[in-house]
Amino acid sequence: MTRGLVNLKLNDTAACLNDLTMAIVLDPDHTETFKMRGDVYYNLKMYSKAIEDYNVYLLEHSKNTNTILKRGECYAKMEIYSGAIDDYTRAINIAPNPDLYFDRGFFNMQLKKYAEAKLDFDKAIELNVGDTKLAKHNRGICSYFLNDKENACKDWQAASEISIDFLNKYCNGN
Repeated sequence: MTRGLVNLKLNDTAACLNDLTMAIVLDPDHTETFKMRGDVYYNLKMYSKAIEDYNVYLLEHSKNTNTILKRGECYAKMEIYSGAIDDYTRAINIAPNPDLYFDRGFFNMQLKKYAEAKLDFDKAIELNVGDTKLAKHNRGICSYFLNDKENACKDWQAASEISIDFLNKYCNGN
């Protein structure tokens, strides 16, 4: 495992993966090695392999929010938004924060689950998410698809710098 980390620092990812795989063969109960190899796969954009390794690690470390979120990011990058939603929900249940609600809202929007997404954006805004204007813009989209044009326009007005096209198209009598 140590040699794998050295190879990683030397940017020899093939040797790193080989060493970590050998370490797993020699000691399959050392789940930390699975997490390390999952991180290497993640960095290589080999998301399905990263998920496999994160799954093994999370069997023993089920409350590790960093790994849960990393796996959720893998699902999102593969456009498996239901998997991303599940992982972000797990992370929210362990350590809620506004960014997690915002991201889960975005994933729900991708699945056209506008009611769920709107609730997530509501919570993100309530908890003072870093990009409130984008959260309001997205919440406006959800409201629009939920046939609530009045609230959609209010949110788009509040985020007018990024929502001007929506305001002009849907709220200004056009």
